[in-house]
Amino acid sequence: MSIEIEIPTNDHESQKAVDRDLCKGDAVTGLQQRNRLLQLLIQQIVVIRSLLIVANVAIATQIYPLPFLSNELRKDMLQGTIIFMVGDWCAQLLTHWKKQEAVDRKGSRNNGASSGKRIKRRKKKHPLFLGTFEVDNNRFVISTILGAFWAGIANPSVYAAVENMLPGVSLKLVLVKMAITCSILSTAGNFTTMMFRRLVKQLWETPNRLEAAYPIFRSCVKSCRDDFLDVLKDDLKIFPAYDILCYSVIPPSVRPLTNALIASAWAMYMSIASANTTTNAPVSEAKMIDL
Repeated sequence: MSIEIEIPTNDHESQKAVDRDLCKGDAVTGLQQRNRLLQLLIQQIVVIRSLLIVANVAIATQIYPLPFLSNELRKDMLQGTIIFMVGDWCAQLLTHWKKQEAVDRKGSRNNGASSGKRIKRRKKKHPLFLGTFEVDNNRFVISTILGAFWAGIANPSVYAAVENMLPGVSLKLVLVKMAITCSILSTAGNFTTMMFRRLVKQLWETPNRLEAAYPIFRSCVKSCRDDFLDVLKDDLKIFPAYDILCYSVIPPSVRPLTNALIASAWAMYMSIASANTTTNAPVSEAKMIDL
C-alpha cells in the first residue's frame, strides 16, 4: 500500500508563508525599537528631573519673590540654567556620536583587513536609536549649577560692571573693555570654573570624601595649572572677537542671553573637535560647558 504525500507548490501559499515570516520579523523589530526608546527615556531621567526642578524654582520665585532676587537676575539665572543644561546634553550626545563613528570605522577597517575584501560602509545611525547614549549625570548637574550661578550671575556682572565703568561704543573704549573682560574671565574665571568642575566631580564620585578631599584638591590644582596655558590659548581664539562684537553691537539687556548661547555653541563645537583626536583637547571652561 503506497501513501501519497501532497507537497504544496501553490505560489499563493508560498507567498502567505513569506508574509507571515515578514510580519513576525516586523513585530520583533518593533518590540526592539520600543525597548530601545524606553531604555533611552530611563537614561535621560536626570534631564527630565532637572527641568522639573528649574520649572518649580521659577514658579516658586514668581509666587514668592525673594528680596535679593530681582526679576532681571531671576531671568538671567533661569535662562543660563536652561541653556547650559541643553548645551551640556547636546555636547555629550555629539561627543558620543563621533566616538561611536570612530569605533565603527575602526571595526570596519579591521574586518576588511582580516577578510582581504573591501567592506561596504554601513549607514550611519544616530545614537538615540542605538540606545547606547548615556548621560554623565554628575557632569550634567555641575553644568546646571554653573548655568545658574556662572552664566546667570558672575558672567553678566562682569560685563555690566565694565560697561558701567566705561560707557560708550568708540573703538578705543571697545578695545579697552574687551581687554579688561578677557583679563578677568579668561584668567581668574577660567581657573575658578576649571577647579569647580574637577573638584566637585571627583569628590562626588569618591566614596570617602572627607579623607580624600585634600589629595583631590591638590591634584585638581596641579591639573588646572598644567592645563591653564592651553585653555587660555583656546579662549583667546574666539572670545576677544565676541567681546568686541558684544560691546559694540549687542545691547546690554541681551548680553546675558548671548553669553550663555555662545558658551553652549562653542562647547558643542569643541566636543566634536575633541572626539576626532586621540587625546582630549583643552577647552576654555570659564565661558563654556565642560567637555
